[in-house]
Amino acid sequence: MGLDFADFDEAAADLYQWASACLGWDLDETLRSASPDELRQTYIAQPAIFCVSVAALRALEAAGVPRPAFVAGHSLGEFSALVAAGALSFEAGLLLVARRAEAMQRAADARPGSMSSVLGLSAEGVEMAVEATAQGQVLAVANDNAPGNVVVSGEWSALERLPGAAKELGARRVVPLNVGGAFHSPLMAPAVKTFQPHLAAAPLRDPSIPVVANATAEPVTSAEELRELLARQLTGRVRWTESVRRMVALGVDSFIEVGPGTVLGGLIKRTVDGVTVLSAANAEGVAGVADALRMQADGDVAKGGDQGEVVVLPERFAVSPGHGRFYPVTPSRFNDERPYVEPGDLLGEVRNGAASIPVRSPFRGPSEPPDPRSPTPEKGAVVPAEIVGLGVAVPPYVLTNADLETLVDTNDQWVTERTGIKERRIAGKDDSTALLGKRAAEQALQVAGVDVDEVDLLVVATATPDYTLPSASCILQLELGMTRGAAMDVIAGCSGFVYALATASQFVDSGAADTALVVGSETLSRISDYTDRDTCILFGDGAGAVVLRRGEAGVRAFSLGADGGRSRLLMTPAGGSRFPANNRTVAERRHYIVMEGREVFKGAVTAMAASSLEAIERSGLRPDDIDLVVPHQANQRIIEATARRLKFPMANVVMNIARYGNTSAASIPIAIAEAWEQGQIRPGQRLLLTAFGAGLAWGSAVVDWTLPNPSEPAAEEPTQSAMPIVRGLLDGSLWDDVDMLPPLRNVPEAAL
Repeated sequence: MGLDFADFDEAAADLYQWASACLGWDLDETLRSASPDELRQTYIAQPAIFCVSVAALRALEAAGVPRPAFVAGHSLGEFSALVAAGALSFEAGLLLVARRAEAMQRAADARPGSMSSVLGLSAEGVEMAVEATAQGQVLAVANDNAPGNVVVSGEWSALERLPGAAKELGARRVVPLNVGGAFHSPLMAPAVKTFQPHLAAAPLRDPSIPVVANATAEPVTSAEELRELLARQLTGRVRWTESVRRMVALGVDSFIEVGPGTVLGGLIKRTVDGVTVLSAANAEGVAGVADALRMQADGDVAKGGDQGEVVVLPERFAVSPGHGRFYPVTPSRFNDERPYVEPGDLLGEVRNGAASIPVRSPFRGPSEPPDPRSPTPEKGAVVPAEIVGLGVAVPPYVLTNADLETLVDTNDQWVTERTGIKERRIAGKDDSTALLGKRAAEQALQVAGVDVDEVDLLVVATATPDYTLPSASCILQLELGMTRGAAMDVIAGCSGFVYALATASQFVDSGAADTALVVGSETLSRISDYTDRDTCILFGDGAGAVVLRRGEAGVRAFSLGADGGRSRLLMTPAGGSRFPANNRTVAERRHYIVMEGREVFKGAVTAMAASSLEAIERSGLRPDDIDLVVPHQANQRIIEATARRLKFPMANVVMNIARYGNTSAASIPIAIAEAWEQGQIRPGQRLLLTAFGAGLAWGSAVVDWTLPNPSEPAAEEPTQSAMPIVRGLLDGSLWDDVDMLPPLRNVPEAAL
């Protein structure tokens, strides 16, 4: 394993000698003389694999292989990935790997277990098999390696029951693995406790190349986040299938497996089609990788692709979108004051993350490089749909932290310190999601100077529609008196407004709609449990709306994502088709929001930061080009942590959570409207919108703001206490004598 690096590469031999000095045992001799059983011992195998992988990395660098756009490692491989990303030195990485291996070995010795590979069954099917066979013992999905290749980890007796259940669900085989313990399972919890002090003391830096983490399958650029994820990885799942697909979605089209073996290459080929997979398992492999990449680069220059063009003579020279975005250079040759190029002249470079590939001209003739300030849109980027109208509506009823003290065991200081919320608005007896949306929409249409019957598309983002059927958008259409146009709902929790904005933007961009009305409206008080102090302190009601029309600037790019595997972290358990309303669900208060706040917090910061960076990249901008961030107003701590992750000063972050709490899909448009009225948002600014919520779903959008500011802020409606409404919600009296059906209006039949 890795011996030829030491035999043929002096630098690798020096690396192995230095590793031996750090470890206190002879790595080179161990690799040459140890038996297979000895090499399988965790405390030997892990440092050895790490050293061989880093030797391969050094050999690739010496061969001139360019820096990658992203790095990722499977389990132990994350540590060599961190070295590749510049987040860890070799020495620090080696010591961490050694301490990790020792901690894992001790945990495995204390609570024996093993691992089995389930073949031919989806990850969801394996989870069902695990649930059916655990019987109170430790058994968990450890590695989601590829479609039909999932590893389960746990106690011996539970693993012995696994094959029967897995085969009943369709698995072809269940293969016991010859490993030293039940890794990536709760049995490794003692290892986490032992390893964390070493992680905390390690000189970990922010990586210069995004690291796609095992625990989240998302790119990470923060050292502190990496510390947390490396600890979590010991007891959690390796999300390799998701990681590979995520990198492909980010534009990766070539993978290089670094280190001993070719197992990961095979898993990648099973997971995605149409990518190049190369292996640098030994010195011969390194040379093969370098040759293949040179040939690939030469071929790309010759055949081009379909993104980032430079006009040279009558020909189009293009760069494959899989490599990133093309950035032209200023011409250096001129003939009669016109730029021209000779064969081999540098036209620019393709950038993808930290990697860059030079692009040279194969032609001779005049050159007309494109404007670098207007790069060709990528997937997720659109021709701008301009925001030409903006409106907001919040109920006049205010529920303060002091009010909540009379309902649940809480106090103003506790709520403020943990959430940043001082008060929230509550919809009155005669208000609903559609009626709040109506007020916001009418204001937006008035600002835009657009008549309601000019609207071609109405999109409502909400988690609290007036009815299960019909949609909230149809009820809002009724309330607005619209007689034409399409209407639909988007249910994406707190990310709903960004999802709705992205959806409507594409309708406008494609020409399918000339005018779109996007509304985020919520009455979360109707699904908040005012006997649960963990959730009722968070949520409020309100609505915001924007009008979109095609323009020269507007919604510049977006990034959307979701992970249904974590859906139960934030949900309303009953009221849908799986658990419809009945005496039990009502008695057990299952129709209210439930949330695992700590896990949601962690996921929110990671996803919002990654999504934001992706949206900025797709827009052709850099983070420092963003003037203001308008985040979903979920929690002040989440907002501040996300801003730190993105390195945005809080002075450039719009935040009004203290006044309104978490209004879910309405929070971003309410925040935009308030900042716009106050002059914080002005024409010419570039805004980043970012959100995360139930689903779990997240999204970000980059918007060029063009709407002129109003001459003065709108007058605020007088407020009053919401306590009578909340008491009515608790005892049901709020709905006494209320007609539950929508009104029938004598309006012209909608045009078809």
